[in-house]
Amino acid sequence: EVIEDTRKRNQNERTLCLNVLADIFAKYSSVFSFQEYSDRLWICLRDVISKLPLMVISSDNKPSILRFIHVLSLHHTHISILPNGAVVAAIKCLSRRSKAHVIECVMDILENVLTQEKSMSDDVETPGILNNLDLVIDRFAERLGV
Repeated sequence: EVIEDTRKRNQNERTLCLNVLADIFAKYSSVFSFQEYSDRLWICLRDVISKLPLMVISSDNKPSILRFIHVLSLHHTHISILPNGAVVAAIKCLSRRSKAHVIECVMDILENVLTQEKSMSDDVETPGILNNLDLVIDRFAERLGV
């Protein structure tokens, strides 16, 4: 029971931190560049990103890491710091068992990244939806039961 309480507390703290980060990135995206912090940020979030597809299956709520990825996809200055692995993890959330709010969020992420990529110059590195097109098609096929 103590281990379960600790695990739940850690999960709650991670959720709170990710929600605060999402709010900071959303609020200050036009006045502050987060580029210099991005490498450390993604190193810290690597494990939680890798677990994202499993999180959406067992959760009634949208996971905070998915919300964070969504917030980053909204602003052109954040697209360059959004790693391909985060977008891939979001795409992997598309499954038969995914809830509607998760599907909607992933669709928004895909649309935002595609829109931002079109407006970016070729010298700016972006997550590259087109590089993951096979995965997108596979996940939609699974979702639709094809």
